[in-house]
Order: sequence, then structure tokens, then C-alpha cells
Amino acid sequence: MKIYLVRHPETIRNEEDKITGWEDSDYTENGKKQFEKILKFFKGFKEDIYTSDLDRCLKLAKAISKQNNSKLIVTGLLREQNFKETLPLGSFETENDAKKRVIKFFKEYKVEKGIIVSHAGLIKEIMRDFLDEDELKEHVASPRDTIFVIERNKKTKSINRIRV
Repeated sequence: MKIYLVRHPETIRNEEDKITGWEDSDYTENGKKQFEKILKFFKGFKEDIYTSDLDRCLKLAKAISKQNNSKLIVTGLLREQNFKETLPLGSFETENDAKKRVIKFFKEYKVEKGIIVSHAGLIKEIMRDFLDEDELKEHVASPRDTIFVIERNKKTKSINRIRV
């Protein structure tokens, strides 16, 4: 198993320190630079790409897919958690709901290798199986131009950070 985890580039709402949930938000200038760095890193990768259906992830995943002629799989199972304070109002999820979606994603898609483009909350849930709580906090707080590589075989499992 070898999976690359990619958090979407910085958005305007991220820069304003606002939670985003399922709301749209365009990339900042810094986010556009992150986009280009991530795209450059994945040049030549032929792995399937799994992505959230929210635009801030989908734009990046489509660009990686197009650049490499890779298969693109778009799923709502990789969406960020929908928060009470964000649109659509009156519809929100708990952290446990988001965790259940991650479990469902891996059961449904049986991912053993590939690139996953998603959100901080969902990436945190994916990494939870590999890290203790202190390590998890350290990794999730990493810059957006950090790609996580999860590897597992019969004897070992590891997670590494690559700064692009």
C-alpha cells in the first residue's frame, strides 16, 4: 500500500481563518502557488486520483489527472466535514460522521495505491490509523504544500512528509 495524501491549496476563507465546510472558496495568491508546486511534484505519476467533489480539491485533482492522463475518481465521501456554522445551514455532521465516511470510502474503493486530494479533517481521519494523537496534531498542522505518503506492507507501516 502506498497512498499520497494532499490537502487542497489555501483558499480565501482559510486565509481569513474561517471554517469552510462544504462552502466554495477560491484560492488565494499563495494557494495558486501551492497549486503549481503540487502539480509539478506529481508530474509523471500514473496512479489513480481520488478526490473530494468540492471545487477546492476538484480543481487540483483534475489538473493532476489531465497532466498525467491518470484516472480521476470523484466522490463525496472525501468531502470536508459539514459544520454547523457553514452552508448549508441546518445540515451538519459530527466528527464521527466524517470518520464513518472515510471508513466507507476505503471499503468501497479498496484503495491500495494512488493520490487522495481532500481536506484537513478527512486527511486527519485517514492518518489516525498510523499515528498517536500527538503525532497526528503535528502532521495535520503541517503547511498546505506538504504531501503525506502512507506506506504499509505485511510487516511495517509508515507515514512521511514531503514538502514541495
